[in-house]
Amino acid sequence: MSRKYKGSLNGERYVANASPYKREVHDLDNENRNCMIDEIIRSRHDKPYRTLAEARRDDFPHCPFCCSAGRQLGGGNRFVEQSAGGDHFATELSLLGL
Repeated sequence: MSRKYKGSLNGERYVANASPYKREVHDLDNENRNCMIDEIIRSRHDKPYRTLAEARRDDFPHCPFCCSAGRQLGGGNRFVEQSAGGDHFATELSLLGL
């Protein structure tokens, strides 16, 4: 799928569902039909992020369908993130958002 330019989105790679009932972050470069991104935008629960680390700092868990580049690596606070150039690097994220 492609990046979105509607709702609150202006081409960002990641969008969080800010609904209090379904908080999670989605990777628009790996969008899956199960993500229901258009419904998130229609309901005005879309919160854009440039990086997965930014969304995780705001306590959004990753979507199991589209965030293969943001899969958990063990203890629940370490993620692998893919940069725009395709390189992978580990980002340590504190559970407290520090």
